[in-house]
Amino acid sequence: MKQLRNIVFGEAQNQLLAQLKELQQQMNQGLKTLNKELSDKLDAHQQSTQQHLDELADRLNNIDRQHDDNEAVLKSELDALSSEHESLVSSTQKDFKAMDEALGNEAQMLSDSIDKKVARLTSKLDNVSNELSSSKTDRKTLAHLLATMATNLEDDEQK
Repeated sequence: MKQLRNIVFGEAQNQLLAQLKELQQQMNQGLKTLNKELSDKLDAHQQSTQQHLDELADRLNNIDRQHDDNEAVLKSELDALSSEHESLVSSTQKDFKAMDEALGNEAQMLSDSIDKKVARLTSKLDNVSNELSSSKTDRKTLAHLLATMATNLEDDEQK
């Protein structure tokens, strides 16, 4: 029966087997081609992705560098401002001490001047009082002298 089958269907079976073998080779060749295309596309995609990642890394590095530069500039400006502030505080304290000393000296000079004027006026008042007592001048003259003395006092205070 095997021989009969081989006689009747042998040629067709051989053609079918040859066609199957050819189809298998074509499929294998197609799979290899698809595999090659897929591999090439995957490689191209990986290269493109790597290139984009490298560009992003460069941008990030540039931004980091700019940030570091800005931070350094801000720190130096802050240091300069701090130094300027300390200098200003020191200068202001010196100015306040100098003004305090000058005001103290001026106050002492005014106090001395007032004391001298008071002593001089007291001396004049004592002299006038002694004169009035010794010469026994009347009340009108005394009033006139006191008014003159008051006017002199006012004039001295205004000066």
